[in-house]
Amino acid sequence: ELQSRQYLVCRLLLEKTATIISIVGVAVNAVIACFAVRQSRAALASAEAARESVGAANKSVEQAKGALEIGNRAWVHVSRVIPHESGTDEVAQSRQVTFRPDVVLKNYGPTPAAAFMAEARLELLPELPKAEQLQFNLTDKNGVSVVSPGNEFWVPSAFIALSLDDWLLLTKGKRKLVLFGRAHYEDIFGKQHKSTWLYLYDSEKVGGFVAGPFHNYVT
Repeated sequence: ELQSRQYLVCRLLLEKTATIISIVGVAVNAVIACFAVRQSRAALASAEAARESVGAANKSVEQAKGALEIGNRAWVHVSRVIPHESGTDEVAQSRQVTFRPDVVLKNYGPTPAAAFMAEARLELLPELPKAEQLQFNLTDKNGVSVVSPGNEFWVPSAFIALSLDDWLLLTKGKRKLVLFGRAHYEDIFGKQHKSTWLYLYDSEKVGGFVAGPFHNYVT
């Protein structure tokens, strides 16, 4: 009977020990799992921070590159418009008023503008034109290969002859004499650019042609 009791006590002790070991094992596994989760989260956060750092570095490089290009590219736009119109004697003889304004472009940038082409047109319209109405036909006959820094390019002259009736409508503001054009060129970084312009004739203004409210920009 004594041996039987001792056996039962030992068995109970073994079972309790096994239970304790099992509980400890579960707790250890939980701690390990928790640590693994934390390590995984830390690794993910580190990877995300690294990606953000690389992204910021790439963005900084792109910004620096953009600033370098902007500061060193060609910038071509209108320097001045030189008006030419028929005099009083010519009008009396031909019974019409002619215009042949010169558009002078200039490269204001520090580097050349390559593959340069430009065209100017002069039209009498009932109102200010919309962008889609400004038609161009740029070809290699409309330009030169390079416009160096500080140099000018005289766009091939546009020409129009107005009847005296049209001239009267123009001076009364019922017609718009529109001088518009576009230049295409390439900078030293291989990027394409264009410069557009639009001028309106105003008989009351010195020089005749004044910049319009839109279509004057450089890309």
